[in-house]
Amino acid sequence: MIDKIKVVTLFLHDPLEEIHLQKDPFQIPLAFTRKGFKSLFIVQDISRDSLQRISSSTQRPSIFLISGAFPLQKIHYLKKSLRSTVLRVINDIVLSVKISFLLRRVKPNVVISYYYPIILFMARTAIAIKLLPPFKIWCKLDSPGPTESSSKVMDLIRKSLMILAYIASDVISIESYVGYRKFLAYVPFIYNKLTVIPNGISVELMTKLKELAGKSKREKAILCVARVERYKGLELLIEAFSAIAEIFPEYKLKIVGPIVDETFSASFSHLLMREEFKIGSFSWDLFH
Repeated sequence: MIDKIKVVTLFLHDPLEEIHLQKDPFQIPLAFTRKGFKSLFIVQDISRDSLQRISSSTQRPSIFLISGAFPLQKIHYLKKSLRSTVLRVINDIVLSVKISFLLRRVKPNVVISYYYPIILFMARTAIAIKLLPPFKIWCKLDSPGPTESSSKVMDLIRKSLMILAYIASDVISIESYVGYRKFLAYVPFIYNKLTVIPNGISVELMTKLKELAGKSKREKAILCVARVERYKGLELLIEAFSAIAEIFPEYKLKIVGPIVDETFSASFSHLLMREEFKIGSFSWDLFH
């Protein structure tokens, strides 16, 4: 059954470079491919080196290159200006039409997209008027969070775009707890759809690390590099590690990072004293 589920991932507005192949966004459709899903990766531009590396791989998602109204280089050259904003809007409308035709042919079950509110809203509208078959939309925010603009007009535009993304998406995710807090302060109405999906620890990952560690003399440790502050989610990391500590007792948890919140840092050690957090070996190297 799993091979009948179709997952489409959208990565637009930026060319797919080699750096993307080892992390987001390429690892998302690749992971679905390895799990047996039918995975399609839609990109607007791709570097020659990236294309060569992907083509040489035996296991990869299907990649579809789609063009917008303007070359990405032209839009990026203008940087953040009114003209650039206008070109991006026109570009997204053209992309929306082309992507809609493609999605109509593919008939996906899930669409995972970065923050392209106009494209997502037009896709949701097309579903509502039955131009597209229904599918779930997952919007992935790859941002540390919004910042207040000195221009009320720009703030209005940003919030309007967030409304479009909110209406279009079934779920909106972000990796950072700092970003989560900022988005809720900026646009509180997205609360019921916004969720944090941090880079977590799983038994599957720990098993793989154990296999790799057995082939080398490296120390068996989980290293977390993060700022020490209340909304970073370090307590959730400790909870996750404590849940599997008995399965992998030889592993150590190490946290390295700057202290941002002094109060939280002072109380953090008390968290480790709680009886339910039996995490075995733990150390941290914190600095100001």
